[in-house]
Amino acid sequence: MKKIKLKVQKTSLKKMFDYGMKYKYRFILIVVLSLIVSLTKALPAWLSKSLMDDVLIAKDMKMLILVSGGLVIATIIKGFSMYYKEIFFQILPEFLTVTVLLIGLFRIDVVLALMTLILLPAMMTILKRILKKIKKTARKRQDQRGELNSLIQESLSGIRVVKAFATEQDEIKKYEEKNMEVLNTEYRNKKVEARISPINEVVTTTLTVGVLLYGGNKVIADTNFTAGDLVSFLTSLGLMFEPLKKVIKRGSELMSIMPSADRVMELLDEVPGVVERENAIDYGNRLPKIKFKDLKFKYGKDLDYAIDNINFEANAGEIVALVGRSGSGKTTLVNLIPRFYEIEDGSITIDGMDIRNLKIKELRDHIGIVPQETFLFSGSIYSNILYGAGDVTKEDVINAAKMANAHNFIIEFENGYDQEVGERGTLMSGGQKQRIAIARALLKNPEIMILDEATSALDTESERLVQDALEKLMVGRTTFVIAHRLSTIVNADKIVVMDKGKIAESGSHKELLSHEGIYKKLYETQFGEK
Repeated sequence: MKKIKLKVQKTSLKKMFDYGMKYKYRFILIVVLSLIVSLTKALPAWLSKSLMDDVLIAKDMKMLILVSGGLVIATIIKGFSMYYKEIFFQILPEFLTVTVLLIGLFRIDVVLALMTLILLPAMMTILKRILKKIKKTARKRQDQRGELNSLIQESLSGIRVVKAFATEQDEIKKYEEKNMEVLNTEYRNKKVEARISPINEVVTTTLTVGVLLYGGNKVIADTNFTAGDLVSFLTSLGLMFEPLKKVIKRGSELMSIMPSADRVMELLDEVPGVVERENAIDYGNRLPKIKFKDLKFKYGKDLDYAIDNINFEANAGEIVALVGRSGSGKTTLVNLIPRFYEIEDGSITIDGMDIRNLKIKELRDHIGIVPQETFLFSGSIYSNILYGAGDVTKEDVINAAKMANAHNFIIEFENGYDQEVGERGTLMSGGQKQRIAIARALLKNPEIMILDEATSALDTESERLVQDALEKLMVGRTTFVIAHRLSTIVNADKIVVMDKGKIAESGSHKELLSHEGIYKKLYETQFGEK
């Protein structure tokens, strides 16, 4: 897949916000709920003045009932709002609570509110540096975890090789070294994160003592500033500290996950190398006549052409065999037909229509592929045969399995067609997996078939069964066969011999054997003839 960088570089947070705005109405609801939660959280601080001055000092029973009732109603409203808010988003209400309470502080006393704000910028500056370090170590930690996971996966995938060469202890040592790197980075990250709480405690305690000293003196000296005002201010300040700590904690967590967000955004910003054209048309009723004209393709800008100036035709219903040494471009060529990669230059046409002008899904719906290494999905044999087939019956699945010489071994399983194949088909043999794949291709009933060395890794008996199934599969279809064993393609309508991305020679089996060339040398090598 070709990477195309966006011209406008955005931060991950901005990109996440842009994606989130697809759900703007839900976002508006969250804001409203968060505001309600924030107001109800701040309400006890505002009511504490009335509780002190109008109830306890004035000894007003009616006001006591009103204040108590207000607290109960506010708590009920807050409970419902918090429930729905917690489902969607968490950091916004904490931020709004701090904002609402801060406004309340200024309403009570401007000087005390300014005292509160004096230390906050200094604290935020320190925390900003800490959060920056957290993000840096989090990125390093993520990279190291990725390397560790890759090491584990590689060791387990190659466990037979590890055992064969008796290198278990070497692999364990590599794992321990990489794991220790991750542990050390985690430890350094935790040491940085651990600084946040002490800073919070020192700042909040200092603020509280300062407010208490100044406010207490003001209550004594200033008749306009009551004990209720001081209690309300201290209550607001106390209520503000908790959400402020949560905001800071969420910020720390956010910095820790930002490297992951950066990578996700990088993936979301990538544009597929193969893109459907805006005016792409339906496949329609086309003859599977395929023409390659001046076709070129390379895997990278600075690399040589993997396919270089290919020209030939495959008529409808023909079997075209592609042969050549490893790396000659056979698989690359057939992978261009379903547009797994984009053509560099030249064209591939089906019944005269450039494949780039067709809708990608419809193009691929008319192409069946049986690869050398069959991939089966976790699930049953039935679900794997049915994969991608659309609206078909169980009878259709069974008929496809019969044509693929798979039905007999399937019914021998205890669960028959419901038998689990295991992850990647590990519970099936190579021959069984190939026949399931052929049944899957038959059920799709495509007009164009690609067979990529479908029998090269099989034993003689399995190869015979699979080859028989493939012959049934090729009937009436335009088929491209990448052949390892030349005995399987002697009856092909056309044999195309490739060498270094180019067509070295082409013709029928008989024609190619009649003159000295790559095909004849390959044939003589396999069959020992001179």
